[in-house]
Amino acid sequence: MSVASDTRQQMITTAARLFQREGYHATSWRRLVEEAGAPWGSIHHHFPAGKEAGRDGVIALIDHCFSEGSVAAGAVGRWFEISGRLLVETGFESGCPVATVALEMAAARGPVQDATRAALAAWEKRLAFHLRRAGVSRGVAADAAVSVLSLMEGGLLLARVRGNVSPMRVVSRHAQAIVSNAVGGSAVVAA
Repeated sequence: MSVASDTRQQMITTAARLFQREGYHATSWRRLVEEAGAPWGSIHHHFPAGKEAGRDGVIALIDHCFSEGSVAAGAVGRWFEISGRLLVETGFESGCPVATVALEMAAARGPVQDATRAALAAWEKRLAFHLRRAGVSRGVAADAAVSVLSLMEGGLLLARVRGNVSPMRVVSRHAQAIVSNAVGGSAVVAA
């Protein structure tokens, strides 16, 4: 990986963390640069469209979970488990990389709202893609992806509010059951 791509990835990771904790408006470019340890000029080089970047990390995590060769329900379980672990590692300060911004900007029209909508749609689409690869029909895959993503977002929110990952374990079981049923099985997967 090149130095430029390392800097860009560090800035994406830092931006996601700041957006999760503090929201879009409270996160300044100056703070992002300082916390990422990046040169000031890297902002315009790596992010010519502004602070709207951020969906790629979740797509990479979804791909990672599905790349380990296990069944689709197991891959979804890994996604929930890793997301819960990341939540614990941040002291329950960080959850979904776009949820805080999406809620903050829900009533506003413009590029930030468009970017959060696009990020959520991209995650939904990526889940459906992997389910299709597992043999699920297009319509069932789309419905299952919406359900799984909704469970993830709700689980992260409840876990952050409660300060423990038990909601993530509960919703993970339900997400795995949805996926298992979509693929053709009917067994409920235990966590």
